[in-house]
Amino acid sequence: MISFDVDNQYTNVPVYEAIEVTLDMLFKNSDSPPIPFHRSQLNKLLEYAVCNIPFRVLDKTFVQVDGEAMGSPLDPILADLFMANLEQKLIRFSTNKPLI
Repeated sequence: MISFDVDNQYTNVPVYEAIEVTLDMLFKNSDSPPIPFHRSQLNKLLEYAVCNIPFRVLDKTFVQVDGEAMGSPLDPILADLFMANLEQKLIRFSTNKPLI
């Protein structure tokens, strides 16, 4: 049995891939998305918000370079979008499709 539950697994979500999935979902239609940014601008903003986040432990500063940092308000959203995309890919190639 496989679990796709990522409630506490934000540090295991590939950040750059999650950002690309988010951008693909926002900009998939030819219509303009409901945000006032271009794709490249939003990509840069998301990278600033979730990549290379510094944190302190016992008076030492560290930088998280892989995975999403715990406590960021964007982490659950990016993790959910990443998992939704992964589930869509798995269902597309599955021989046992779920009945709705």
